[in-house]
Amino acid sequence: MEKEKIQVWKEEIEPVLNSKAEELQMLGYENVSPEDVWECFTAKLPRIEVPEEVRPHWIVAEVFRLRAHDYMNWLTVAAYKGPDWFKDDEPVDGRLSTRKNS
Repeated sequence: MEKEKIQVWKEEIEPVLNSKAEELQMLGYENVSPEDVWECFTAKLPRIEVPEEVRPHWIVAEVFRLRAHDYMNWLTVAAYKGPDWFKDDEPVDGRLSTRKNS
């Protein structure tokens, strides 16, 4: 199942994404957004069995099945991946500060 096929349902399940984001916020993850929940869900897709014909109730069940542990793992992996500083072959400025010493 390709991400594009599931992307069609994103707007349809927006209330579910909001609900899951609020649940994670109540658990102490204050900065989680519905978009974060969606990205976490789509990142988990390659590891779960996706039916040939995806219906909204399947996506809703899978989003509600996300645990705080899944979210934290996704955040950790995303942090380790970080930005790709070398993708455009431009030099990287490794200085911590651009202030001039007086």
